[in-house]
Formats: sequence, C-alpha cells, structure tokens
Amino acid sequence: EPEIAGLLKSLLEERRLNLGVFVQHLSAHARLRSGLDPAQVTDIVWGVASPEVFSLMTVDRGWSRERFGSWLGDTLARLLLP
Repeated sequence: EPEIAGLLKSLLEERRLNLGVFVQHLSAHARLRSGLDPAQVTDIVWGVASPEVFSLMTVDRGWSRERFGSWLGDTLARLLLP
C-alpha cells in the first residue's frame, strides 16, 4: 500500500532526525572516531539502535532489556569513539 509505505518512510526519517539530536549532543561532548562525520554517526546509531535489532535480541534471542542496553552502549562506544 502506497500510503502505508509513505507513513513508514516518514516515521523512519523522523526517528533518524531525532537520533541526529543525540549525535549532536555526543559530538559536542566527545570526540568521534576519525573519519566519521555526524551524518555517518547518525546512520550508524539509527541502524544499530533500531527497534528491529532490539526485537531480534530481546524477543528472538531472549536477552533482557538490561543486557541489550549494556550491549548497545558498548557497541556504539566501540563504533563511534576513538
């Protein structure tokens, strides 16, 4: 359905824009890994922190929210920070 596809695209872009605010805050308070710009970092956070990844790990793999949160924080730090 074109309407549903348009709505999904809009929701995903809105989520990406909101994560961009997080990235702006991060880059104002921490140095990013060499070679990454804020747009790339936003894309990385958008993908790794997606609801789909959360569902895969917590529902399909049985991870607790706490375990997922720890993993996500560690993963983002390793990907984004020097």
